[in-house]
Amino acid sequence: MRSKRIIAIALAAFVVMALPAIAIARPIFVGGSTSVEPLAKKLSAAYHHAFPHRPVIKVSGGQSDIGISGVASGRFDIGDSSRQSEKTDPAHLVFYKIARDAVCLITNQANPLVNISQPTVEKIYTGKYTFWSQVPGAPAALAHTHITVYHRDAASGTEDAFKHIFLGINGELVQQITPNSSQLASNGQERAAVQATPGAIGFVSLAFTAGVHTVPYNGVPCTLQNARSGQYGGVRNFYMVTHHVAKGQVLKFIRWVTTSSKARSIINSNWIAIH
Repeated sequence: MRSKRIIAIALAAFVVMALPAIAIARPIFVGGSTSVEPLAKKLSAAYHHAFPHRPVIKVSGGQSDIGISGVASGRFDIGDSSRQSEKTDPAHLVFYKIARDAVCLITNQANPLVNISQPTVEKIYTGKYTFWSQVPGAPAALAHTHITVYHRDAASGTEDAFKHIFLGINGELVQQITPNSSQLASNGQERAAVQATPGAIGFVSLAFTAGVHTVPYNGVPCTLQNARSGQYGGVRNFYMVTHHVAKGQVLKFIRWVTTSSKARSIINSNWIAIH
């Protein structure tokens, strides 16, 4: 009996000693773009379900520049970015393209514009148009309503994409947004502001269009199908960014994101898979 008790105590001690080693496995920290955040969270949940013994992926939001600076400083293992790399980014960063996404122009549901052209977007966002009476197709009820322009701040990848796609020529930025506009820090904040303001206009990632009116651009509705087919022009890339080439558990996660059929299925639910 004594020998059996000793064996039982030894086994229990082994289990107790082993459990902390499992519990303290370091998570992979991911942060940055609020556009990429919903996708990154879905991917991380599916990855943990597929590989429960690998490190947990902890995803937080912020903005693209926060993700990029965070991975450069070591705060994040992966930075989420909805803009491409720039010469001013910290050195030795590697951008892994994981998906494509549509940027949609949005108005309040009281203003169901049936179309907006690139010249009209330019006139609104540069301050040449200030009332909805100047905008073709705007409801008569809003004729005397001031246009409330919302956009994102300089750290946002969605802001960068909007400027280059909607206010640029051949991808080169040629226009600046009017100072008589309001900057917001996330897709969710911009959607909420437009949803609460009848005279507002803004732009968000396609995944954030619930509760607002999505305005067709140059005659093409901002839908996943149109973005995937190439008919809709307001499309940009999503990236996961690492400091130097990814390795170890970070590489395993990014490789799964960019090659697995499960990840492709998740991406195609609201975004555009590229593999």
